[in-house]
Amino acid sequence: METFLSVILIIIIGFYLVGKLLKIFVPIWIRKKMKDFEQGKGPFNNGGTGGANSQGAWSNFGNRQSQESKKEEGDVTITKTKDEDRNINKEIGEYVDFDEVK
Repeated sequence: METFLSVILIIIIGFYLVGKLLKIFVPIWIRKKMKDFEQGKGPFNNGGTGGANSQGAWSNFGNRQSQESKKEEGDVTITKTKDEDRNINKEIGEYVDFDEVK
């Protein structure tokens, strides 16, 4: 019984110490990250340090059109899928969206 109480006491003291350490180090870490983001060093900026590559993980997020062929503004392109490209199971049937009538 004495070892059980000492283990519980050690766990409680451990959680208390972790909580105190987090109260000290988390604000310091947040201030550092805010400073990095203000200077443009975040993972969402082109000069980022925290991403999959050296330019940041999200550096090309909004630039999809630059990767695709450039089109004039206002041009409309409709692409249809071929019937053989669709993978529909004939045994299941098709989806029907029913509206609730009150």
